[in-house]
Amino acid sequence: MTLIEKVQRRIRNFGPYHNYLKRKFYKPDEEFKNIDLSPTAKKWYDDLSENGIIKIEDTFEWVSDIFKESYFQQKENKYFLKDLVDDRSQKTGRVFAQAVSLEDPKLRDWYYNEDLFAMLAKMYQRQPYYRNQPMVQTYAVSDENENDIAGKWHIDGGLNQITFMLLVNDIDTSGTHMQYALKSTHDDNKELDRWNIQDHDIENKFEIMHCIGKAGTLYVFQGGLGYHRAVYKPSSTRSVYHANFTTGHDVKNYHLEQKSVIENGKKEPFFMKDIAKKII
Repeated sequence: MTLIEKVQRRIRNFGPYHNYLKRKFYKPDEEFKNIDLSPTAKKWYDDLSENGIIKIEDTFEWVSDIFKESYFQQKENKYFLKDLVDDRSQKTGRVFAQAVSLEDPKLRDWYYNEDLFAMLAKMYQRQPYYRNQPMVQTYAVSDENENDIAGKWHIDGGLNQITFMLLVNDIDTSGTHMQYALKSTHDDNKELDRWNIQDHDIENKFEIMHCIGKAGTLYVFQGGLGYHRAVYKPSSTRSVYHANFTTGHDVKNYHLEQKSVIENGKKEPFFMKDIAKKII
């Protein structure tokens, strides 16, 4: 990271620009504050609010089965929008990565899951949006791969990003996985420059969660407010679905998706109708 990039990163979190972002993207909306959650979504909301991350098991195995059979086993798929394997990712072990469309009818109840998005809307107290195109990816890590900066404890600084990470293969601590510092979302003195963060400072202060489990396990985590990192283990494979959300802040729209996504997406309840709007 260059000096200018470091300065810009600091500026966007302090002073007038920070206040502008709060007004534009984080001012609560009463309609969203008063969303009624199902008992399931309420439990997710409470746990995410407390810990910064939730682990959802025995709910989305059907999603991982579809991804495994129709996405990861194929070189061609009409819902693949862009190959995301680049030089950097190849060096760190990424062997497969595709931006995927939201138009697959088999996955409509996944991309527009009402309980998940009710929870997001309640967390944000505003309309949640896909920040960028969802992605399916596989890392096959070997001794020859380089260490990636994602292996440093970090926060996705400058924005309140919430991420869905669905495991598509079984993962345990002997394999490549993510770690999350529980309740670090509540820390008032966060360090946004990962190069200034010492491992022992995080690990001595917070309980560390290993994001492992059976295929179909979903992790929802506040990457923009809590410390997390990747743990790379040679001779291991990790396949996941990955999607990021914000309130419209710092959207990365590469204009890959079709307008029909808006037309085919769920219109009710009210917080569902615009979730894909920013990536069209």
